[in-house]
This record gives sequence, structure tokens and C-alpha cells, in this order.
Amino acid sequence: MLDAAEDLIAAEGIRATSMSAVARAAGTSIGAIYARFDNKRSVVHAVHARFLARTAALTEAAADPARWAGRSLDEVVEGMVPVAVMAIRGNAGLIRAFLLAAFEDEEMRDRAQAATRRGTKAVIQLITERRAEVRRPDPEVAADFAMRFVMATAQHSLIFEQPTPHRYEDDELARRLVDAVRAYLAGGDIAGR
Repeated sequence: MLDAAEDLIAAEGIRATSMSAVARAAGTSIGAIYARFDNKRSVVHAVHARFLARTAALTEAAADPARWAGRSLDEVVEGMVPVAVMAIRGNAGLIRAFLLAAFEDEEMRDRAQAATRRGTKAVIQLITERRAEVRRPDPEVAADFAMRFVMATAQHSLIFEQPTPHRYEDDELARRLVDAVRAYLAGGDIAGR
């Protein structure tokens, strides 16, 4: 049931996803869904919680300190930024639906913000453990800004696909973000100067 609901939410959005559509896609009855869930909101919240758990596991694995032991700041940035881009691209429809719903659903917003803080904290820690390589007065603030920059740019480009003169493929977007973050952490600006 949750797989079917997730697929529909990703493709159509939350408002356009009905319980009857979920039942059809899951090959079950509406009664079977209501036997497990009180209402559509509880289905959406279950899908959201499952998505956040899956994302947390991906982030935890990608940011595992043992994986990055002995690696430079450049290697961390080169490894982590493409993971973020690919994770956002692979879940763009679902993330879009959840971001839009979070404007009205405080519980979803709080849950998502807490998950984002935990994931961001793990990556910031990887960066600040290499503080000798960060050429900014406050490595924690610089790492936080770098993460916000990557996430905001990737979400803007991949989730909402705003019209721009140039549409970046995932590899190109990741490469440009890596270059910008590396330049910024090395003391330059985001444009790499």
C-alpha cells in the first residue's frame, strides 16, 4: 500500500492522490487501506516517515566517518555533493510533494526539519573535522552555508525545474556545485574567485 501511495504522490502530488487511486494501484480495496490507516493524512504521514527514514539511512551511510578517514576536504566535497544531487533527483517528485505539503502541515514540517538537521549535521561534521583545510574564519558556519547552498541550488534546479537559460544535467550540476563549494571553503566566493 505504501509503495503505491508513494508512487502516486511522487507522480501526481498529495492533493491529486486519492485513497481509491492508492487502492487500485496497490491491487487492494479501500476497506483494506482504512483497516490500516485512519485517513489519507495518515497514509501520507506514513509515506513521509518512511521516506525520511530511507533518506536518513542513505545520509548516514554516505557520511560515515570511517568511509572518509584519511580523506581530504576536497575528497569529502567531491564525494558528498554528487550523492546529494542524485538523492534529490531520484526523489524529486516526492520531495516536491512533501515540501508543498509542509507549508500547511506543521507535523510534516517539523519531522522534515529535524531529519534535515540530523543529516546536515553529519556532513558539517565531516567538513569541520578538516578545519585546517577550511579557509574561512568560522569553519562551522562555512560548512553550514556550503550545505545550505548545495541543498537550495539542487532543490531549485532538480525539484522545481525553474526555467533558466541553461538546464544542467545531474553530473554537470554536481560538478559545478563541487567547484563552488570547494572555492568557497578555500576562502574564495561561490563563483570560484
